Formats: sequence, structure tokens, C-alpha cells
Amino acid sequence: MKIHEELDQFGVLYFRPGDESMSDEEVDVLDSVDVDVYDKPKTQSQRIRNVLYKMYESNDEGFEDFKKFYQHYTEKIISHLKTKIDEP
Repeated sequence: MKIHEELDQFGVLYFRPGDESMSDEEVDVLDSVDVDVYDKPKTQSQRIRNVLYKMYESNDEGFEDFKKFYQHYTEKIISHLKTKIDEP
């Protein structure tokens, strides 16, 4: 019945065998679980893809489709980030 009361809520459900109470360590671990799913509905990669799509809509730069546009720009981003890596 308690689970039914929590419908349409977001949280963590933790099952443990027996009737022991939870240890302080278990409580700390559960309290540290990131449940900000609704604060950030899109992943960073989804956000990048969406921004690139908006760029494509405003100026396709001669690319015949979004897939090629996306591949071109993500490759540029990857190449740029690789230059930031210090090689040993």
C-alpha cells in the first residue's frame, strides 16, 4: 500500500532480506544516489545533437543531409578535443 501512495513520484526502492534495520553505511549510500532525472531531461550528447540540428536547419552548409552534417561537426569537435590531450 505504501508503494501505491508513492506512484508518480521518483525515488529509490531498496530491497533487503529479513527484518534487520538498515546500517548507517547503507543509508549514506542510498542518500548519495543521484535522482535528478527530471532536472536534466536530456543527456549532454542529446543536447549537442539538438544544437547541431538547429545549426543545420538554419544553414545546411551544402551538406545533403543532417547525418553528414552531424558527422562532420562531431569529427571537428573530437579532433579539437584530441589536441588538448597531453601525450606522455
